Amino acid sequence: MNDYAVVVGINNYPAFDRLEGPVKDAQAFRNWLVEHGSVPPENIREVYSPNVVSADVPPALTQPAIEAVNVHFRELADLTRRNFQKLPRVGRRLYIYLAGHGITPRVTSNSLDSAALLMANADHGSTGLHLAGPAYAEWFRQSHAFEEVILFMDCCRNALDDIEQAPVPFSPVKGGDPTKVKTLNVLATQWDAPSFEQPLGSPPESRGVFTYALLEVLRSGAGQTNGTLTALGLKGALQLSISKLREGDVPQFPRFNLGNLDDIVLFESGTGTTLPKVTIEWNQTFHGKAGDVRDGNDSPLTPPVRVTASATRTEVSLKPGLYSVRFSDGTEALLKVRPGLSNDVQEAGRVTVE
Repeated sequence: MNDYAVVVGINNYPAFDRLEGPVKDAQAFRNWLVEHGSVPPENIREVYSPNVVSADVPPALTQPAIEAVNVHFRELADLTRRNFQKLPRVGRRLYIYLAGHGITPRVTSNSLDSAALLMANADHGSTGLHLAGPAYAEWFRQSHAFEEVILFMDCCRNALDDIEQAPVPFSPVKGGDPTKVKTLNVLATQWDAPSFEQPLGSPPESRGVFTYALLEVLRSGAGQTNGTLTALGLKGALQLSISKLREGDVPQFPRFNLGNLDDIVLFESGTGTTLPKVTIEWNQTFHGKAGDVRDGNDSPLTPPVRVTASATRTEVSLKPGLYSVRFSDGTEALLKVRPGLSNDVQEAGRVTVE
């Protein structure tokens, strides 16, 4: 499978608050690409903040700067030009993943779908040092370099109307048919809104809420229909997962641009005739409550699965995925089903999957 990826994570910003999640998030996404996304490791280009930043390095020289990322995009742009005669010119799919501090610069078109990753050497007077993810994704669409282009950006989108969007420094390759290229752009948050990081996982460590939820959905198979996860399925499951992680705090709502073509199939896990057996030892908070199990799109299952939480274990058969249990009193509990789980502590209780 001729897929490629450019993965960027920036923690260290001398002029802004240091972040803890982007590098770990980017590396976790890279691992998913290899282990589950079928992207050859040699086709993944990675750019991360260094582990240690010397105090002797002037802020203006802090890495990674835009050149450190553009060298990888230029490699793919050059490959696009060399393969001018064929379509698509490079491969099946390109993933672009960007995490760090971000802004929404001024654009001439729709700023609702605009976002830019600030580079490590940016400061309050030089926010023009950024990489506009949607613009780069659009370059590869216009140049018909791939059949599909998928962009994920985990960064804030503070609106800076006095800053123009930095251009993509490569001339488009013409002669293709960009109308046939499928695209999916997913931004961590809405226009002029923050993207959060918080302690997550076991043991807890600071992670980007968007990426943590994204990987939970991708790994668990939440939002799948008959073993297939599409962009539409991802949208519903991701929104549900983020809302659960931010429950009781300032909410975060991702921004989806699904393009104009048929739904992208992110992956197909296949379906078997036997569903995994899921055993739930309920959290005492839910004892005595009855409710329905809903899928990652917050829709009732077909056929319906109804459960009653009590001190007695509940056994149900569910395919891998992310679910919620909607109780009759309006409360909910998140339920993750992943093969091999054993006494996994979740919101619903302790979960074992056979």
